[in-house]
Amino acid sequence: MFVLIGRAAASLGRHASLYALLAAVTVAIQAIAYHFWHADATLAASELVVTSLASAIVYAATKTDVDATEPSALWLRALERGWAVIAISFIQQFVIGYGLAGIFQGDVLDRILGVVVLVMGLTLIFADIDAVVNDDDTWWLLLPRALSNSIRAAWTGSTMVRIIGLFLAQYALQQLGLVVRLGLQSMHVADAMFWATIPLDALLLVPFGIVTVLVYFDAIGYESTHACSE
Repeated sequence: MFVLIGRAAASLGRHASLYALLAAVTVAIQAIAYHFWHADATLAASELVVTSLASAIVYAATKTDVDATEPSALWLRALERGWAVIAISFIQQFVIGYGLAGIFQGDVLDRILGVVVLVMGLTLIFADIDAVVNDDDTWWLLLPRALSNSIRAAWTGSTMVRIIGLFLAQYALQQLGLVVRLGLQSMHVADAMFWATIPLDALLLVPFGIVTVLVYFDAIGYESTHACSE
């Protein structure tokens, strides 16, 4: 796992300017949407759509980095498949959110069920990645193929342990948003919820996205097609 984190850090360093711009644009678009449609529903919807599209770009960039190929064609495919990434992200968030709600708010049976549902949600963590990097262009099979490939990869070797570790690390870091929100509210900063969560999520999106792609590739035994062709 530490090897994969090291490779992710190297990839992040090579494309630091791109990812910094991507994070800034991600926050800016959501800020504009929230400014004109000031509602929690707007915040949730814009975060789902914008973050999903940004994630698709990260996945595409990571694959081209692994393959050492030109990114233009894959980035175009990432945007073409953005609808699938958005749909999969919605499913992931719903299932994982339902599991967490059962764990933290339910009785004993609800907590047991919540753990089961949460694990089910975590097995889908690679689905949006597969939707972007898979070379099969059969669009009507995009969603079921991505979901099935993710579940299969999640239960390969020790991959599930890695997934749980990534989830817990990201979840713990996201809780910093609660601390920041309380601090901003104490200073009477407008839109404290937005500024406490969206910028932090944008910063976490890139490194966790890169690591998750590399974990997925390791799980499926992916080898660079560029290297093979040489």
